Amino acid sequence: MRLNTEVHTDSGLARQITGAEMFRPLAFIAIAALTLFADQAAAGPSETTGAGDAAKIYAAFLDGWTGEEKNPINVAIVADAPNAEALNEFSDCADKPHWMPVEPIDDLTGLIGKLAYVRLVDPGTWRSRDPAELIAKGATIESAVDSGFDNGLATFSAIVFDASHTTAAFTFSFVCGRLCGSGRTVIYKLTPAGWVESDKQCGHWISRAQGGRPGNSFTPRPNRYDINPRVGVAGPA
Repeated sequence: MRLNTEVHTDSGLARQITGAEMFRPLAFIAIAALTLFADQAAAGPSETTGAGDAAKIYAAFLDGWTGEEKNPINVAIVADAPNAEALNEFSDCADKPHWMPVEPIDDLTGLIGKLAYVRLVDPGTWRSRDPAELIAKGATIESAVDSGFDNGLATFSAIVFDASHTTAAFTFSFVCGRLCGSGRTVIYKLTPAGWVESDKQCGHWISRAQGGRPGNSFTPRPNRYDINPRVGVAGPA
Protein backbone atom coordinates (compact mmCIF):
# COMPACT_ATOMS: atom_id res chain seq x y z
CA MET A 1 0.00 0.00 0.00
CA ARG A 2 1.34 3.44 -0.95
CA LEU A 3 0.70 6.10 1.67
CA ASN A 4 0.57 9.72 0.52
CA THR A 5 0.38 12.64 2.91
CA GLU A 6 0.01 16.25 1.87
CA VAL A 7 2.24 18.68 3.69
CA HIS A 8 3.05 22.33 3.20
CA THR A 9 6.56 23.63 2.84
CA ASP A 10 7.78 27.03 3.95
CA SER A 11 7.13 28.37 0.47
CA GLY A 12 3.47 27.50 0.83
CA LEU A 13 3.56 24.96 -1.98
CA ALA A 14 2.04 21.59 -1.32
CA ARG A 15 3.88 18.37 -2.05
CA GLN A 16 3.32 14.69 -1.42
CA ILE A 17 5.25 12.66 1.20
CA THR A 18 5.31 9.01 0.25
CA GLY A 19 5.15 6.12 2.69
CA ALA A 20 8.73 5.22 1.79
CA GLU A 21 9.96 8.66 2.83
CA MET A 22 8.16 8.38 6.15
CA PHE A 23 9.65 4.93 6.69
CA ARG A 24 13.29 6.00 6.21
CA PRO A 25 13.82 7.56 9.68
CA LEU A 26 12.19 4.57 11.36
CA ALA A 27 14.33 2.19 9.35
CA PHE A 28 17.46 4.11 10.29
CA ILE A 29 16.60 3.88 14.00
CA ALA A 30 15.86 0.16 13.74
CA ILE A 31 19.10 -0.56 11.87
CA ALA A 32 21.13 1.46 14.38
CA ALA A 33 19.56 -0.46 17.26
CA LEU A 34 20.26 -3.80 15.59
CA THR A 35 23.85 -2.79 14.89
CA LEU A 36 24.40 -1.82 18.52
CA PHE A 37 22.92 -5.11 19.69
CA ALA A 38 25.10 -7.07 17.26
CA ASP A 39 28.23 -5.26 18.44
CA GLN A 40 27.42 -6.07 22.07
CA ALA A 41 26.75 -9.71 21.21
CA ALA A 42 30.02 -10.00 19.29
CA ALA A 43 31.93 -8.56 22.22
CA GLY A 44 30.73 -11.39 24.47
CA PRO A 45 29.45 -11.00 28.05
CA SER A 46 29.08 -7.39 29.05
CA GLU A 47 30.38 -5.73 32.17
CA THR A 48 26.91 -6.02 33.68
CA THR A 49 27.21 -9.81 33.66
CA GLY A 50 30.32 -9.56 35.81
CA ALA A 51 32.56 -11.08 33.13
CA GLY A 52 34.85 -8.06 32.97
CA ASP A 53 35.17 -7.85 36.73
CA ALA A 54 35.65 -11.61 37.01
CA ALA A 55 38.60 -11.42 34.60
CA LYS A 56 40.16 -8.63 36.68
CA ILE A 57 39.69 -10.55 39.93
CA TYR A 58 41.11 -13.83 38.61
CA ALA A 59 44.10 -11.98 37.17
CA ALA A 60 44.71 -10.03 40.38
CA PHE A 61 44.63 -13.21 42.45
CA LEU A 62 46.95 -15.13 40.12
CA ASP A 63 49.37 -12.20 39.90
CA GLY A 64 49.63 -12.15 43.67
CA TRP A 65 49.78 -15.90 44.10
CA THR A 66 52.51 -16.51 41.54
CA GLY A 67 54.70 -13.77 42.99
CA GLU A 68 57.36 -11.80 41.16
CA GLU A 69 58.84 -14.78 39.33
CA LYS A 70 55.60 -15.61 37.51
CA ASN A 71 56.53 -19.24 36.92
CA PRO A 72 54.10 -21.05 34.61
CA ILE A 73 51.08 -22.50 36.39
CA ASN A 74 48.53 -25.07 35.24
CA VAL A 75 44.96 -23.83 35.67
CA ALA A 76 41.87 -25.94 35.06
CA ILE A 77 40.10 -24.56 32.01
CA VAL A 78 36.68 -25.07 33.60
CA ALA A 79 35.19 -23.44 36.70
CA ASP A 80 32.22 -25.01 38.44
CA ALA A 81 29.48 -22.90 39.97
CA PRO A 82 29.87 -22.80 43.78
CA ASN A 83 27.65 -25.34 45.53
CA ALA A 84 25.38 -24.62 48.49
CA GLU A 85 28.12 -25.41 51.01
CA ALA A 86 30.50 -22.97 49.32
CA LEU A 87 27.84 -20.25 49.19
CA ASN A 88 27.24 -20.64 52.92
CA GLU A 89 30.99 -20.36 53.47
CA PHE A 90 31.04 -17.18 51.37
CA SER A 91 28.21 -15.69 53.41
CA ASP A 92 29.92 -16.46 56.71
CA CYS A 93 33.24 -15.11 55.50
CA ALA A 94 32.01 -11.95 53.75
CA ASP A 95 28.99 -11.29 55.98
CA LYS A 96 26.80 -11.21 52.88
CA PRO A 97 23.64 -13.35 53.02
CA HIS A 98 22.74 -13.29 49.33
CA TRP A 99 24.67 -13.89 46.13
CA MET A 100 23.66 -13.41 42.51
CA PRO A 101 23.15 -16.62 40.48
CA VAL A 102 26.13 -17.76 38.43
CA GLU A 103 26.62 -20.42 35.76
CA PRO A 104 29.55 -22.84 35.43
CA ILE A 105 32.30 -21.67 33.09
CA ASP A 106 33.21 -24.18 30.38
CA ASP A 107 36.25 -22.27 29.14
CA LEU A 108 38.30 -19.71 31.07
CA THR A 109 40.30 -18.69 28.01
CA GLY A 110 38.41 -15.43 27.58
CA LEU A 111 39.02 -14.49 31.21
CA ILE A 112 42.61 -15.52 31.96
CA GLY A 113 43.92 -16.97 28.70
CA LYS A 114 46.00 -13.85 27.95
CA LEU A 115 48.07 -14.19 31.13
CA ALA A 116 51.48 -15.28 29.82
CA TYR A 117 52.25 -17.58 32.76
CA VAL A 118 48.90 -19.43 32.72
CA ARG A 119 48.60 -22.84 31.05
CA LEU A 120 44.95 -23.79 30.75
CA VAL A 121 44.50 -27.55 30.94
CA ASP A 122 41.68 -30.06 30.91
CA PRO A 123 41.41 -31.34 34.50
CA GLY A 124 40.15 -34.66 33.15
CA THR A 125 43.45 -35.36 31.41
CA TRP A 126 45.80 -33.74 33.95
CA ARG A 127 48.10 -36.08 35.85
CA SER A 128 50.08 -35.09 38.92
CA ARG A 129 53.73 -35.77 39.64
CA ASP A 130 53.10 -36.89 43.17
CA PRO A 131 56.06 -35.90 45.39
CA ALA A 132 55.48 -38.89 47.67
CA GLU A 133 55.84 -41.29 44.75
CA LEU A 134 58.93 -39.49 43.46
CA ILE A 135 60.53 -39.64 46.91
CA ALA A 136 59.71 -43.35 47.14
CA LYS A 137 61.57 -43.83 43.85
CA GLY A 138 64.67 -42.16 45.22
CA ALA A 139 64.22 -38.48 44.39
CA THR A 140 65.32 -35.94 46.96
CA ILE A 141 62.58 -34.17 48.89
CA GLU A 142 63.56 -30.85 47.34
CA SER A 143 63.44 -32.08 43.75
CA ALA A 144 60.27 -34.09 44.34
CA VAL A 145 58.46 -31.11 45.80
CA ASP A 146 59.66 -28.80 43.03
CA SER A 147 58.55 -31.26 40.35
CA GLY A 148 55.17 -31.82 41.99
CA PHE A 149 54.60 -28.11 42.49
CA ASP A 150 55.61 -27.16 38.95
CA ASN A 151 53.14 -29.69 37.58
CA GLY A 152 50.37 -28.90 40.09
CA LEU A 153 46.88 -27.86 39.07
CA ALA A 154 45.09 -24.73 40.25
CA THR A 155 41.30 -24.80 40.13
CA PHE A 156 38.84 -21.93 40.54
CA SER A 157 35.12 -21.85 41.04
CA ALA A 158 33.07 -19.36 39.10
CA ILE A 159 33.03 -15.98 40.84
CA VAL A 160 29.81 -14.87 42.50
CA PHE A 161 28.89 -11.27 43.31
CA ASP A 162 26.57 -9.83 45.92
CA ALA A 163 23.53 -7.82 44.82
CA SER A 164 25.41 -4.51 45.06
CA HIS A 165 28.26 -5.92 42.93
CA THR A 166 30.81 -4.68 45.46
CA THR A 167 31.78 -8.04 46.96
CA ALA A 168 33.00 -11.09 45.04
CA ALA A 169 33.75 -14.61 46.24
CA PHE A 170 35.16 -17.83 44.83
CA THR A 171 37.00 -20.98 45.88
CA PHE A 172 40.56 -21.77 44.92
CA SER A 173 42.53 -24.99 45.25
CA PHE A 174 45.99 -26.15 44.26
CA VAL A 175 46.74 -29.87 44.06
CA CYS A 176 50.12 -31.44 43.33
CA GLY A 177 49.56 -35.01 44.59
CA ARG A 178 47.54 -37.20 46.92
CA LEU A 179 49.10 -35.60 49.98
CA CYS A 180 50.09 -32.32 48.39
CA GLY A 181 47.37 -29.71 48.08
CA SER A 182 45.53 -26.86 49.71
CA GLY A 183 42.64 -24.50 49.08
CA ARG A 184 40.46 -21.80 50.54
CA THR A 185 37.67 -19.31 50.06
CA VAL A 186 38.71 -15.99 48.53
CA ILE A 187 36.85 -12.70 49.02
CA TYR A 188 37.38 -9.52 47.00
CA LYS A 189 36.01 -6.04 47.71
CA LEU A 190 35.44 -3.23 45.23
CA THR A 191 37.34 -0.10 46.31
CA PRO A 192 38.11 3.23 44.63
CA ALA A 193 41.39 1.62 43.54
CA GLY A 194 39.61 -1.38 42.02
CA TRP A 195 39.08 -4.95 43.24
CA VAL A 196 41.19 -5.73 46.32
CA GLU A 197 41.47 -9.05 48.13
CA SER A 198 39.94 -9.06 51.60
CA ASP A 199 42.19 -9.89 54.53
CA LYS A 200 39.61 -12.42 55.74
CA GLN A 201 40.97 -15.97 55.49
CA CYS A 202 38.22 -18.60 55.36
CA GLY A 203 37.56 -22.21 54.45
CA HIS A 204 41.19 -23.34 54.48
CA TRP A 205 42.04 -26.97 53.87
CA ILE A 206 45.23 -28.93 53.27
CA SER A 207 45.88 -32.52 52.22
CA ARG A 208 47.45 -34.37 55.15
CA ALA A 209 46.23 -37.90 54.82
CA GLN A 210 44.81 -39.91 51.97
CA GLY A 211 41.19 -38.94 51.54
CA GLY A 212 41.44 -36.39 54.33
CA ARG A 213 40.43 -32.75 54.30
CA PRO A 214 40.91 -31.29 57.77
CA GLY A 215 39.13 -27.97 57.21
CA ASN A 216 40.51 -24.83 58.88
CA SER A 217 43.85 -26.30 59.90
CA PHE A 218 45.99 -24.39 57.45
CA THR A 219 46.35 -20.73 56.56
CA PRO A 220 47.84 -20.29 53.08
CA ARG A 221 49.13 -16.91 51.95
CA PRO A 222 48.54 -15.31 48.54
CA ASN A 223 52.12 -15.82 47.29
CA ARG A 224 52.79 -19.43 46.32
CA TYR A 225 56.38 -19.14 47.53
CA ASP A 226 55.15 -18.37 51.03
CA ILE A 227 53.33 -21.71 51.14
CA ASN A 228 55.39 -24.63 52.35
CA PRO A 229 54.18 -27.58 50.26
CA ARG A 230 56.27 -29.99 52.27
CA VAL A 231 53.68 -29.76 55.03
CA GLY A 232 51.37 -31.77 52.84
CA VAL A 233 53.94 -34.18 51.37
CA ALA A 234 54.35 -37.67 52.70
CA GLY A 235 57.82 -39.18 52.93
CA PRO A 236 58.81 -42.71 51.95
CA ALA A 237 56.93 -45.48 53.69
